[in-house]
Amino acid sequence: MTVQSFYDLEDKPVITTDGYWKQIRDFNERRQVVREEYYDTRNQLANLPQNWSIVEREYDEAGDETVVRFLDASGEPVVRTDGYSGLSRTFNERHQIVREEYNGGNMTVQSFYDLEDKPVITTDGYWKQIRDFNERRQVVREEYYDTRGRLTMTEAGYAIVEREYDRNGVASEPVYYDADGARIELDQSA
Repeated sequence: MTVQSFYDLEDKPVITTDGYWKQIRDFNERRQVVREEYYDTRNQLANLPQNWSIVEREYDEAGDETVVRFLDASGEPVVRTDGYSGLSRTFNERHQIVREEYNGGNMTVQSFYDLEDKPVITTDGYWKQIRDFNERRQVVREEYYDTRGRLTMTEAGYAIVEREYDRNGVASEPVYYDADGARIELDQSA
């Protein structure tokens, strides 16, 4: 972890032109930034001009930055002033971006940590849940991940669930998938 703070010549905290006093960065074992937090002079998470306070980053096995998420002070995804809440990238074997997607504000990410800020598996069998919403803020897809960022089967017996809604907002029967993305049927009688 690194902490960088800014002070004037009289040793008083000052806000940078980017809108923060202090930046805290956490790194992975490859020394890549995985989380950045920005603070004001009251040592509270700052709402930067682009409308976010925290940035989270993920990398593939080759070290390429594949996911960037922008979060508010409470750790929830937030839509930046330029219209997206995060981005996803796919790279080829030469580490060149072959696909880049900008995610809107219709996604939430929930992950669980212990008191030492280490990822933990919930009693339902996952570390992280990602939910996608439609324009009416109805959940259309949920994905469940382990602490290594791989899709994982929940205690309920699926890794992904998708829903569709009619024009009245009534959900269809959910469609379930395993960790490999194959469609599965669940025994609803249990």
